[in-house]
Amino acid sequence: MSAQTAKNRASKVPAPTFVIRPARPDDMVRDPETRKPLAEGGESKPRNSHWLRRLAAGDVVEVTESDTAPASKPGKKE
Repeated sequence: MSAQTAKNRASKVPAPTFVIRPARPDDMVRDPETRKPLAEGGESKPRNSHWLRRLAAGDVVEVTESDTAPASKPGKKE
């Protein structure tokens, strides 16, 4: 396989992503490409050096399934 063929195959693999949100509700964290603020509920972003630095700095947190699961409502049991 030639180097060009390997490069073409590698470029078709989608970049890994993760869902992140601002660490604090009042913080505004902008996407460096769109310049739009990151949604408070979280957004899927590429797992690249920019977002990993924001994660390490504590500006954003990774959203897990438990963060998005609906909370059980307290109520009377039947």
